[in-house]
Amino acid sequence: MTVDQLQGMLQLFTPFILVMLGVAVKYVPSLKSVPNSIIPYLNVVAAFLTQIFAPGSAHAAVHIAAPVAVAGLSVADALVQSVFHSIIARQLYEGFGRSLLEGLLGLKKS
Repeated sequence: MTVDQLQGMLQLFTPFILVMLGVAVKYVPSLKSVPNSIIPYLNVVAAFLTQIFAPGSAHAAVHIAAPVAVAGLSVADALVQSVFHSIIARQLYEGFGRSLLEGLLGLKKS
């Protein structure tokens, strides 16, 4: 597997990574002071920063941080994709994660 293929695979898992960020904010006791209402915004910021500072596919093999212009994305494109990933992450949690974590595993919100 090349580095470019690995990067492509990891980009598919962005919503799942954002779900894990939200789960950490909800269920880790030391983070209970963080309001749940800002989780979607944290996800947008995390996804946006990842898209801006992660290596672009042309540069992934040498691990050079690609600015937005080199990656071929405009700032608006990166922002729209980040919002989309945040929405998908929320839907994954609400549809599957909450019932699994709270119902089957018995976790309680902090």
